[in-house]
Amino acid sequence: MVAQVEVGDDLDFLRLHDDPVFYTRVAFDFDPTDQQIQFLDAIKEYGAHAAIRSGHGTGKSTILAAAALWFLDTHK
Repeated sequence: MVAQVEVGDDLDFLRLHDDPVFYTRVAFDFDPTDQQIQFLDAIKEYGAHAAIRSGHGTGKSTILAAAALWFLDTHK
């Protein structure tokens, strides 16, 4: 279940919009790993492309779901 995010002012919304790591921590109470943070940082610019090569059980699906929800919740 997705948590309801209380946005106190425009600065909070701008930070949620611009920072997928911050969004992930606030919306899901989830602290991404260093590798997941690298991925989120790589995709925050419009038009960015990123690939993840990794083994089983490393959190790829989790971080991709968080990234998709970040984009859907904060972009038009």
